[in-house]
Amino acid sequence: TNLHYLHNKKEKGRVTLLTSSISGEGKSFIANNLGAALALSGRKTIILELDLRKPQILKSLNLPNKTAGLTDYLNAEAAKEDIIQSSGIHKNLDVIGTGPLPSNPSELLEHTRIDILLEWLRSEYDDILIDSPPLHLVTDALILSRLCDITLYVIRHNWTFKTELQFIEQLNRDKKLP
Repeated sequence: TNLHYLHNKKEKGRVTLLTSSISGEGKSFIANNLGAALALSGRKTIILELDLRKPQILKSLNLPNKTAGLTDYLNAEAAKEDIIQSSGIHKNLDVIGTGPLPSNPSELLEHTRIDILLEWLRSEYDDILIDSPPLHLVTDALILSRLCDITLYVIRHNWTFKTELQFIEQLNRDKKLP
């Protein structure tokens, strides 16, 4: 319900970025569960495994990483239609895995093909969830934020260091994330 209002009641093509400060805070867990909840509510949803360094989405859904993925698409080695796979959880929930781990993840995310993919996904899906790497460790989430409508910044009780709250507040003051 809150996502509905955060997205200004937009009904189709909502892009939500999930990030955090450090590894292990639960971004992938939340992406999977939020995706399942949205799919169960009747919304056509897709999760993009855009943590190109330490992907967790396919693994946590017990899906094989045998099909072409985002890196294949971004390197122009696969068509956008060929990288989508069913989640196996619900008919309304699809997933795009990373594919082979690249040596240049940040540079790959700056490719214009990601813009084309997101624009196409906006027309095909109600909700697009992007699982990104921790923002205080690498800049990938900032690179992706330009394509997103809102950001869910994950912190975890007894895990996230209190000093990270200053970093998060600075991001907010500088309006670096939607």
